[in-house]
Amino acid sequence: EAEFTEVGALIGAFMLPGVAAALAGGWMGARWGEARVAIGGLAVMAASGAAMAYLSDFESLFATRLILGGGAVALNVMLTKMAADWFEGEDLPIALGLLGSSWPMGMALALLVLPPAAAQLGEREALLGVALLSALACGLIAGLWRSPPGQAQAAAAPRVPLDGGELRAVALAGIAWGCFNVSFAGTLSFTPDLFVSRGMDPQTAAAVVSISGWVSILSVAAGGWIARAIGGRGPTLAVCAIGGAATLTWVALDLPATGTSAVLAVSAVLVGPAAAVLPAMPSVATRAASRAMGMGVFYALYYALMAIGPLVLGWLRGATDDAAIPVLGCAALYAAMLIPAMLFERQVRRRPAPA
Repeated sequence: EAEFTEVGALIGAFMLPGVAAALAGGWMGARWGEARVAIGGLAVMAASGAAMAYLSDFESLFATRLILGGGAVALNVMLTKMAADWFEGEDLPIALGLLGSSWPMGMALALLVLPPAAAQLGEREALLGVALLSALACGLIAGLWRSPPGQAQAAAAPRVPLDGGELRAVALAGIAWGCFNVSFAGTLSFTPDLFVSRGMDPQTAAAVVSISGWVSILSVAAGGWIARAIGGRGPTLAVCAIGGAATLTWVALDLPATGTSAVLAVSAVLVGPAAAVLPAMPSVATRAASRAMGMGVFYALYYALMAIGPLVLGWLRGATDDAAIPVLGCAALYAAMLIPAMLFERQVRRRPAPA
């Protein structure tokens, strides 16, 4: 039991510092402007990445990694806010879907490029190359970013705190986003164990599950267009929640003994659009002057749930000694995200459109 709980704890521990970093990033964005905070986050990532190339002891590497993660969280919060300033309506999920797909795409490219680069050039040079990319991105934002037309006055206006209605709405959106991501990450983490328990060798199990990860890159990138075709935020989240819950239940209960990889791929297609729709919700519920802080609260709840959720799933796996239980838990979380999403819709209908 302890082994699986520890696996869940390790998955979630990476996210725990993000709670404070997201709130700090939202506060700094509200005080100094999102572009400055994004540039600062990238500068921290570049400096920390370069420092790691010259460190060798675990304690120093771990501390530097935490600092780097703080910069990455602040960047993540601000990039979402910056996209929300440029796009609205049906265009916003399209923009955020493309933005969201950059994260798994970057991880996939890193897995392909960094190992051979380290083998050919050396580990230090590979790490310095990654740090250089962060520095380059920092320079690009500093040199090319412009506020949307007509928002110069809004950018110069004093930022205001979230009111009660905004806080409730972004909290509900953050809970829905957290449920989605715990389920998505839990699926990738615990489904291989399920397949191994059914007699599949570990390498094949990992390969089968990885298919859903690759499919999700395309599904998230196209999520905004898919949401537009389905009919908007509410119907899209209903399809994602019900489809994700149904397909994972299918996998967990082994309803047909064949076609598991196809069912996982279908699951990734069905849930991907939610990753484009959910991050757009805070911009619907907040005013321009309070949006940065709203994004901070949204991401803080996401990181909190991502820290706790895998730990609970791992504990369930160990306590029940049943490899299907965490996957069923992921299915339940996909269904559960509909509850805060529906409460969000009720909350935003109660207030006028944000200015």
